Amino acid sequence: MTARNHNQQQQVHHTKNMRITLARYRETTQQYGIYLTFLLIACWSHALTLLLIETYRQHEARFSDSTKKKN
Repeated sequence: MTARNHNQQQQVHHTKNMRITLARYRETTQQYGIYLTFLLIACWSHALTLLLIETYRQHEARFSDSTKKKN
């Protein structure tokens, strides 16, 4: 095998390995993207729930204050 053929084979293997590496990287980043999206949705829904609970408590406190004042 000549040096030129050897270099060409090495380049082919290198290109093939790079394609495999990039495909794995792409797959991994997509998975992380999905996990991060779910995490973000969970955080937002939790924050919204806390906000709704706090709003309900404030409304309930105002309502009970107004009924106490009337009596």
